[in-house]
Amino acid sequence: MIIAMGGYGAFQVHIAVFLGLIALAAGYFVCLKSREDPQCGKWGRYLGMFISLVAVLGIACAVYLSIKRCCDRQDKQGWYKNHMQMMMPEGSVEEGK
Repeated sequence: MIIAMGGYGAFQVHIAVFLGLIALAAGYFVCLKSREDPQCGKWGRYLGMFISLVAVLGIACAVYLSIKRCCDRQDKQGWYKNHMQMMMPEGSVEEGK
């Protein structure tokens, strides 16, 4: 019910970054275990590096999209007024404030 009402909308970037950090730690853990275990060999190291690479790319995309969203807000000033500004008549609100 909270998701349908948009309750987690403000935390989407935070959730994506934290899941990316968990995946990055898991990839690093797989790399470390593959170095310790001689039976694992190259495949464990490649798998750990792949998991780490995907996690880093995911974090970079989340950061890029959040910065882009923040910069796009300045272009759409009318969409992000608070409720008191929306209730005021058009002539009473000064554009510079």
